[in-house]
Amino acid sequence: SDGTIERLLKDNHTLKTLKLDIPDDVLPSSLNIVEVNTPLTTLEIGSRESHKLPTSLLPRIKGLHCIKLYHPYQPHLLFHSHPSLQQLDLPLNTSESVIELFTILQSNTTLKYLRVEIWNNDIIDSMGTSLQNMLILNQTIEYLEIEDRDGNSISITYPFSLTTGLSHNTSLQELSIFI
Repeated sequence: SDGTIERLLKDNHTLKTLKLDIPDDVLPSSLNIVEVNTPLTTLEIGSRESHKLPTSLLPRIKGLHCIKLYHPYQPHLLFHSHPSLQQLDLPLNTSESVIELFTILQSNTTLKYLRVEIWNNDIIDSMGTSLQNMLILNQTIEYLEIEDRDGNSISITYPFSLTTGLSHNTSLQELSIFI
């Protein structure tokens, strides 16, 4: 890059939605994104080969309402930079990150759409209680999708936690679970 991304984010005053699919091997060794002036509200960072781009962009762009990522990113960093997030599509690859996300969402009042792609089947076994608590305490989420990237079967404790949480939830309107 010759500063194109930096200029796009600094000098564009109309851009609301941006999808970037730039593999790491094409990016410069460091992006110098200091200022973001665009009224950007939706950001999609594509490609599983793009690890550097989310880390460079997400903390510097404020006010995003919709984020779609194709590579795992720490939930607390997302919600710290984007407390008014309304839609999130996020892959997760550790039990800690899934539990962290569901814990954050227990008290979140802005997120309405959540799609989580689980990258490791072991995570599913450990997320039941945190998912259940999130569903009981969060009355804002209207759409929830949980998918196992590898198509593995779901553990027996997971559906029980899901149904227990759903019995207390009044906001969820659409649920997609791939078993």
